Amino acid sequence: MYVSILSLFATVSFIHRAETRQPQATTYNISLEDTKIYIELSATMRYLSSENQLARLFNTDIKNFTLDASEFFLKLESDETNSWFEMKCQTLDSENEIELIRCNISVQTKPTDLLHNYQLNNTYRFNKNTKYEFSELKLKLHQPNIYDFEFTIFKILIRHSCYSQTCEKQYSTYTPINGDPFSKNLVYPCVTDYAILSDETDVLRHNNQIECISKKSSSSRIILVIVFACMTVLECIIILVISIRWFTMKETPEVQDKTQCIEIK
Repeated sequence: MYVSILSLFATVSFIHRAETRQPQATTYNISLEDTKIYIELSATMRYLSSENQLARLFNTDIKNFTLDASEFFLKLESDETNSWFEMKCQTLDSENEIELIRCNISVQTKPTDLLHNYQLNNTYRFNKNTKYEFSELKLKLHQPNIYDFEFTIFKILIRHSCYSQTCEKQYSTYTPINGDPFSKNLVYPCVTDYAILSDETDVLRHNNQIECISKKSSSSRIILVIVFACMTVLECIIILVISIRWFTMKETPEVQDKTQCIEIK
């Protein structure tokens, strides 16, 4: 009985210390092919199993954060408790969108405890033309009497270069990112939810305005070249048709004259 009370007191003390630690935002600048992405993340992770295996991790515990054309990888590890959390997703990078698919979560509360693995079937999609700004989101996995997992995002800012619209939402309480993370659902902010999408009319005011101008100018030049080429081809076709009709009309009277001569003879 005394050991149980002592264990409970230690657990409560640990949670209290964890709650009083305020998560600090961590920023990342990522180059993904021809797209530059700025990410500002402030999050915590909490895991509790039926065996009273408890882990709590913070931004200061981030050991690795990578995003490239093939994989997204996030790892948090505590130097104090040796507990760690990993999230791996496959990345699909297209011209206009980035998708995270087949996400796997791994948690270990301490080296002597079991390793817990979970797979998410959702597809997470982001538009490269959009800046995303959210606060107080929560990814929650829960099985009664088995485990309770929460990954809380206090603040996340995802900004692609040369974006022209903003998708944002603030939650008054922590809200699940999706009701059933194990179902094969599409999570597309401002498309599959009620987040607010607004246009950015002054795109060139951002730090990458020179790059935006060059990209827009390059696109404009390509469009002008295509239009000019189409007009040139159209003019050639019109000239060819007119020439054929002119030669046809010129030969017709000569044929009629020859016919009249034959009849007179």
